[in-house]
Amino acid sequence: MNNQAEHWIFNQFSLLPAGSWVLEVGCGSCDLTRRLAANFPLRVIGSDIHAWGMRPAAFHDARERKGKSFFVVADVLNLGFKNVAFQAVFSVISFHHAPDPQKACLEMGRVLRKGGMLLLVDWAYGAKTGVPERYFRPQEIKALLEHAAFQNISIEIIGEQLFVWAEKF
Repeated sequence: MNNQAEHWIFNQFSLLPAGSWVLEVGCGSCDLTRRLAANFPLRVIGSDIHAWGMRPAAFHDARERKGKSFFVVADVLNLGFKNVAFQAVFSVISFHHAPDPQKACLEMGRVLRKGGMLLLVDWAYGAKTGVPERYFRPQEIKALLEHAAFQNISIEIIGEQLFVWAEKF
């Protein structure tokens, strides 16, 4: 993830009320989850299907922050949280790994409260990452999100990345 993506995400989360529950889907090493919890009065949960990617230090750091951040092993297709549990859900450079993108959007929408925000940053279609993976066009992302009951969808391409903001309806 580049600094521009992190700056954009931090700006969005600065608008959330203190104590809001936030979920990162596909957190990998948990670095961004930990930085959000350290810089904002939010309760941040980092989730990833691969426990091996989560740094052991992240679990120790979470205890030191007195419950501001947690880390769980969870699949984007079955997150394992209650319905409408979060004010915000975000994913950075991991949405393209979802085996079923439509189901992933539905599942992220399921755990998001009405009026909550979804933030996605991922590689745009045509990005030259050197890895043969499926990246999305803006209209594809918009259709996936609309089908999952998101509205006020904003998609911007900056460099080779998509920056997506959507509201849960």
